Amino acid sequence: MLHARDTSETSEINYEVINQPMLICTFVAILLFGVTSTQTFYYFHRFPSDGYMIRATVAAIWLFEALHSALLVDAVNHSLIEKAGDVVALLYIYHGTSVSLFIPYLSHWCM
Repeated sequence: MLHARDTSETSEINYEVINQPMLICTFVAILLFGVTSTQTFYYFHRFPSDGYMIRATVAAIWLFEALHSALLVDAVNHSLIEKAGDVVALLYIYHGTSVSLFIPYLSHWCM
């Protein structure tokens, strides 16, 4: 058993456990953004006579989702590329991550 003062074993940080869920969730989010983009494209071509407010709402939701996806990719780039191996960077929340968590609330507010 390791005690608080025992320094005979060094602890290694497992970056796979920390970064892999964020990477997988970003892949899933980008996949779902592709589905949303396809549905938006289909809607605008299939229903060109819908009212201005409905079309503006669909466009706003798509824009929020595009911004959300871009911020997720930026956060993954920051964590896995720019700050790879930096233990101190794990202590702070990157601004792209915090903003990307707020964007879905804006899109739900539009609905």
